[in-house]
Amino acid sequence: MEEANLHEAILNAINSIVKDKEEFADAFRYNVIRVLGSHSSGDSTSEYDKDIERLQKKVKLLIEENAANGGNLKAYEPEYKRISKQIEDLRLKKAQANNSNRAKKAQEYMSKVSFTVTEYDDCLVRRLIRHIKVINESKIEICFNSGIVIQQKIDCI
Repeated sequence: MEEANLHEAILNAINSIVKDKEEFADAFRYNVIRVLGSHSSGDSTSEYDKDIERLQKKVKLLIEENAANGGNLKAYEPEYKRISKQIEDLRLKKAQANNSNRAKKAQEYMSKVSFTVTEYDDCLVRRLIRHIKVINESKIEICFNSGIVIQQKIDCI
C-alpha cells in the first residue's frame, strides 16, 4: 500500500466528516468542551466565585468558633453540611455555565471557519484518529477519537 495513497484516503475521510456538518458539529462540540473543560479560565471572577468565597469564609469562621468552644462537632455539623452543600451546588452551576458558554463559542467558531484539510499533517491525524484498520488493499476503516467510524476507499494508482 503506497503511503501517499493512504494519506490521501485519510484526508478524504477527514474532509467527508467535516462536510457532514451535523454529525461533525456534535462530535467537534463534544471534543472542544471535553478539552477546554479541564482548563478553567481563572482570569475572571464570576458571581459564582464570589459566592463560593463568601461561603468558604463562613465555613472557616464556623471552624474557628467550634475550636474556641471546645470542639463540639455535633453542634456545628448541620450548619457546616448546609454551607458545604451550597458550595457544591454553586460549583456545579458554575461548571454548567462555563460548558454552555464554551459550546456557544465553539458553534460560533464553526460557523465562521472552513475545516477542509488540503494537506496531510501527521500531528493532526494523530490528534483526530484513534486507529486505522486495513480491511483489504482498497479499503480502510478509520475510527476517530470522537467515536465516528467510517470506511474509506483507497485509490490504488
